[in-house]
Amino acid sequence: MHAHFFTLDNLKGDYPALKEELRRGTPTAVFGVSAPHKYLIAATVEQRIVYICADGVQARKAADAIRALSGKEVALLAAK
Repeated sequence: MHAHFFTLDNLKGDYPALKEELRRGTPTAVFGVSAPHKYLIAATVEQRIVYICADGVQARKAADAIRALSGKEVALLAAK
């Protein structure tokens, strides 16, 4: 897959505005969208992010999806 296929600029819509807010350092959270949509957003963000899940199963699924979409290394932290 092309390395820059999924980017906030390529996705158009409100995504470039989201990119600008993240560039400014605005704390951001995503609610009200499906899990795959959240994975896509997480995969396209250039900065480091924290993706919080309800349990370990969801966390593993999210980590695998974000890794597949972004091609980046994803750290999975164990619940405390």
